[in-house]
Amino acid sequence: MTQSRARQVELVDDFLNRLVSAEIDAITDILTEDVVFEFPFAPPGQPNKIEGRTAIADYFGKTFPKKRIKAVTKCDTHELADPAHVFQEFECELVDVETGAEHSNNYCALYRIKDGKIALFREYYNSVVRSEKEGVHPSLKAVS
Repeated sequence: MTQSRARQVELVDDFLNRLVSAEIDAITDILTEDVVFEFPFAPPGQPNKIEGRTAIADYFGKTFPKKRIKAVTKCDTHELADPAHVFQEFECELVDVETGAEHSNNYCALYRIKDGKIALFREYYNSVVRSEKEGVHPSLKAVS
């Protein structure tokens, strides 16, 4: 792994740690201004795409008071043939801030790195688990 590729792996691992901290400024600090978050398997009522650092900050500002990532577990980060991309597989333990109810879900994420920052975060997750838990705990629903 070259130094720049090692830095990219470090960057995406750091991103997950910043999500756990729920410090919005720390999260957006490592995103490009024109960053895109995509959620291809988002259930109805959930955003499929969020564009721009300001929109991402707004999204987390509305989401974190309702649900938080308690921990990231079983994280495997992979280099890809294209050095601008990194792939991760991970599990998150989530908590409903209002009720304290907890559950976990599995994720895969594709990142595109540009100029040392994250320009794309495309997240795939088990939408069945998400829908089931959100049906039981309405406050877990993300804010569009």
